[in-house]
Amino acid sequence: MISNKRMKPMHLLALIKLIELGAHRELIEISTRKLGSLLGLSQQSASRLLKTLEEEKLIERDKSFRRSRVRITMEGLVPIIDLYNVLKNILEKPTMLIFRGIVFSGLGEGAYYVRVYSRFFLEKMGFIPYPGTLNLKLKSLDDIKIARSILMLPGITIKGFSNDSRSYGDVKCYKAYIKGEEVYLVFPERTHYGADVVEVISAENLRDKLKLKDGDIVDVEIPVS
Repeated sequence: MISNKRMKPMHLLALIKLIELGAHRELIEISTRKLGSLLGLSQQSASRLLKTLEEEKLIERDKSFRRSRVRITMEGLVPIIDLYNVLKNILEKPTMLIFRGIVFSGLGEGAYYVRVYSRFFLEKMGFIPYPGTLNLKLKSLDDIKIARSILMLPGITIKGFSNDSRSYGDVKCYKAYIKGEEVYLVFPERTHYGADVVEVISAENLRDKLKLKDGDIVDVEIPVS
C-alpha cells in the first residue's frame, strides 16, 4: 500500500499522543477533556477531533463505556510510520534493511496482475515473473516500519497505464533477497491489502524453489546503496 494521503498537523499530533498512550496496541480509555489537555484544545474541539479521526478511519472507538475507548487503525498508523521513516532516513543511513514475514495464501489476484504488468517487468527488471506473488504477512510493528521505509528508497517505478477495459495504477519495485534468492518486492498503488502485507515476485515459483508453505517465516533482506 502506497500512502499519498496528506494529513492535517493536528490530526498527526493527535495520533502521536494516542500512540504515546498505547492506542496502537490496544483500546485505551481516554476522555475528551484529557485529550484536549494533551493537545491544547477545548473539550468540545477534542470531541470533534475524535469524531473526525473516526470518520476518516484513522481510529476506531468503543462508546459503550462512560469514556470513549480508542484504538488506532492500521490506516492511522501508516502516516506515523512514514513520518518516522523520513526522520530515520535523514538521521541514519542503514546499509541493509531486514524484515520478517509469514507466508500466506493471497486472494488469487496476483497471477492476473503479474501477467498484465509482465512486459513492463521484462523491460524494467529484465525478466518475466512467475505468474503469481509470494504473499508475506508482516510479523510485528517493527517489521511494518521497516517495510514502509523501503518506499523512501529510489526503487523502480512502473507507471500506470490503460487498456481497452480498464486502467492500472503505478507499481514500485525493489530488489531484495530471500534465503539468498534474488526477488523483487512490489508495492502497487492500488491494492486490497494493508500496510502489513508485502507481495514478492521472482522469475521462479518461490514456494517451490525455496520449499515454502503457508505459515513459514522468512527474512527479507533489502540492500541500501
